[in-house]
Amino acid sequence: PIPYTTAGGILFGNFLNANVDEFDLDTPFTAFTRYTDMLYPGDKPLKEGVLPPPNPAIKALIINYASKGYPSTFFAQQLPTLVVDAQADFLQSDEQNVRFMDYALRVDDLPKAVEFAKRITQTENILIFDGVVGGFNLSEPLAEEIRRLAPEVSREVDQVLMPKWLKQRGVD
Repeated sequence: PIPYTTAGGILFGNFLNANVDEFDLDTPFTAFTRYTDMLYPGDKPLKEGVLPPPNPAIKALIINYASKGYPSTFFAQQLPTLVVDAQADFLQSDEQNVRFMDYALRVDDLPKAVEFAKRITQTENILIFDGVVGGFNLSEPLAEEIRRLAPEVSREVDQVLMPKWLKQRGVD
């Protein structure tokens, strides 16, 4: 399934939910719960004003490999999704995702999928979950962006967020 592929699905979940502070106890429920335990009424499972959408920084999703058996149609409904070749047949036959390919586009091969995604998203920033268990690879432009942002993110976590999270838990 998309969220639990050996290639770093838990990490993908973290990026998918990066627009929500999951450690903030003032958040009524975690982003992980919204994708796994919620009911999916129709084609619009998000409840306006209650559930935040997936991270808007994710502009497209390419699936070259994923196992089946976990309800994942939600992802294709929310994100432009490209599925590479036989993986589309595999997902189509998944009894948990019979409508997945109604919302995704089949692409002949991975290089075509990457080029198409870059064209529709207007970015060279690519995050790759490719079999590196517990890790990921990324394009050089995205690596440069992360290096540029790292000091500010570190400052915010150390000086703003960590004190808030600890205070919420009664830790001084």
